[in-house]
Amino acid sequence: MPRDRYDPNLFAGRDTDLQHIDKWLRDPGDCRLRSVTGSPGGGKTWLLEQVRQRYNADPGYLVLWTDAPSLASSTSVSDAIAQLVREAAEGCGFNPSYLLDPSLAAEQRMRELGRRVCARCPSRIPLLIVDGIDELTWQNDRERVEDLLLAFLSDGSCARALIARRDEQALRLFGLQLIEVVHPLGGFNPQETRDQVEKRFIHRHGLTHPPDFMEFLQNQIPEYNGSHPSMNAFLTDWMARPSQTLSADVLEACLRDAVGGPLSDRALHLLRVLCCRDDWTPADLGDSGIPIGDPGMMELFHLGILVDAPRYRYRIAEGFRGMARAWRRLQSSPC
Repeated sequence: MPRDRYDPNLFAGRDTDLQHIDKWLRDPGDCRLRSVTGSPGGGKTWLLEQVRQRYNADPGYLVLWTDAPSLASSTSVSDAIAQLVREAAEGCGFNPSYLLDPSLAAEQRMRELGRRVCARCPSRIPLLIVDGIDELTWQNDRERVEDLLLAFLSDGSCARALIARRDEQALRLFGLQLIEVVHPLGGFNPQETRDQVEKRFIHRHGLTHPPDFMEFLQNQIPEYNGSHPSMNAFLTDWMARPSQTLSADVLEACLRDAVGGPLSDRALHLLRVLCCRDDWTPADLGDSGIPIGDPGMMELFHLGILVDAPRYRYRIAEGFRGMARAWRRLQSSPC
């Protein structure tokens, strides 16, 4: 199922996350870079979009938006920076001609852009939002984006930057690590889940009295707590179809859909095995015959399904673990 584009009519919950971001924007201290982290389909992009919409309407802020793939590509980075320059020039009232010169190095343009928005917009807080870092598969691409972020923030001493990345994609540049605050994105609570699902039913399926989603989970998928937005969206659409029986195939499709891309059979098999553990150490896996360097393990780690747990342990991300346990139960092989 295609991942839904952001729609403010469907956005629900995240009040606590938005409050934390608002407090940080007003007083970031030494941490002018905020990284929203979480598993695929967990709502990182929608949160960034909501922040963009909220502060675009606030005259005290200058919001600049771009995506990491455009900054990472040698064929599109010049145009991506030019768009940021035009938006900043319009909002701050400076002549953009110099910064629109494509012969200038990308880092030089971002450094000068940061300097100008602080010098020419003293009454506004510049906020650069960069989405899509988890779409970059090559380390060199991520490092290129980090270089541009650091250039903007180094000379833009009044600016803030908000990015989204998966838990395991730690920043490599020491200069960014020094000014980063990590914002782990938690799952939905039951009321947020109800609000989100009801909005989706009403908006997409025209149902003025949508079914009770939490009751559906309690009766049919008790292992899953409704905390994962993309899984909720998949199940909502499934519930709106003509009467069907929930099956293991449906939950397998839900798990595959939640990552927003391909999930190999090997990674799915390991998810099926690992979901029965709350957490584990590499030694625990070795005793089970699963090497930590298994390609399927690396895939789960890269996707953000396998994440760090306290005390040097690992676990399956919230949402994926419960859904995988329900999938096993419907296969007549419960944990």
